[in-house]
Amino acid sequence: MTHENGESIHIKIESKIAFQEKAIADLNDALVDQARTILDLQRRIELLERFTRGINQRFEAQTEQLPYEKPPHY
Repeated sequence: MTHENGESIHIKIESKIAFQEKAIADLNDALVDQARTILDLQRRIELLERFTRGINQRFEAQTEQLPYEKPPHY
């Protein structure tokens, strides 16, 4: 192996390492974005669950207060 070939291999290895570092950084950025999205969606689901729970409780409270009446078509 001559000095020129060794230098060429060294440059190729450095290029591959740089590419891999960039790929890892890009993947990490995507992972962080997805984690933020998941946390936001979980928060929204919790808010929707509370909202629907509140609606259900109000509906149940209102229906308990209503007297039972047969519908007019009976």
